[in-house]
Amino acid sequence: MLIPVAVLIVAAAIGVAAESALCPLPSHHVHFGYHLGSEDGPSDWSHLDQDTHCCGGSNQSPIDIETEDIHCAHLGDIEYERKPRGPISGNLKINGHGANLAFFENERLVTKDIPFSDGEYVLASMHFHSPSEHLVNGKHMDGELHLVHFKKEYGNFHDAVDEENGLAVIGVFLKVTDESHDHAFNRFVDGVAHLDGDKPEEVSLDPRQLLLDHKHYATYKGSLTTPPCSESVRWVLMTKPIFTTADRLGVLKSVPVEGGEALSVDRNVRPAQPLNGRIVYYACR
Repeated sequence: MLIPVAVLIVAAAIGVAAESALCPLPSHHVHFGYHLGSEDGPSDWSHLDQDTHCCGGSNQSPIDIETEDIHCAHLGDIEYERKPRGPISGNLKINGHGANLAFFENERLVTKDIPFSDGEYVLASMHFHSPSEHLVNGKHMDGELHLVHFKKEYGNFHDAVDEENGLAVIGVFLKVTDESHDHAFNRFVDGVAHLDGDKPEEVSLDPRQLLLDHKHYATYKGSLTTPPCSESVRWVLMTKPIFTTADRLGVLKSVPVEGGEALSVDRNVRPAQPLNGRIVYYACR
């Protein structure tokens, strides 16, 4: 069962914000949460630290994609270079808001093409949100994977965060069904299932398997969805979701977050942010 392209197309924005909001990573740990109304909740992220003021910017993420407002653009396929072939490895760790898989530096993949951007982007890490952070016509999907990339010319994620077009994030929606066939996603889930406290778990998977249809996607100009919320991200959201089972999604949602609650109780989803005139594009054929 495929979700219609018109339903999952996520928009892209190439408009330039009136005021730049390119914040570096804070030099120290900044505690933030997701409870609306709390002192460290999303509405107060811009006041947590001098380096989180970007959370109040005008090109923030995630967004709610209204499919009747999207625009067609002739865009290239989303693909990685052929080498390295097969699975790549990294360390999977609980990070207080879920689990993050950081790929080893000598095994990272490089993208061939990111829309509205020049240069190559290096896949640094991946993590998940439950439910999805991006909405489509006002509705969440069951989950969302984020594959985080930095522009190769900057050398690493840290130095790319506060650079225009320094980052690219590929989002892949998760949809619950009766079966789960994606081998790479299942390897990620199995790794999460084996996590024990703060100990890292080495996981090997092929991220290329997560992009089930590299021709159809949506893209827009946005930000990191966590502090410092730097507006340096080209978002690419794949049209075709990964189908998984409720049990496997439940493994991800069982991860403990700050405060000791499971992710199923204490979500890791930032509310949708205003579009503020950004144009939303999708890859049309």
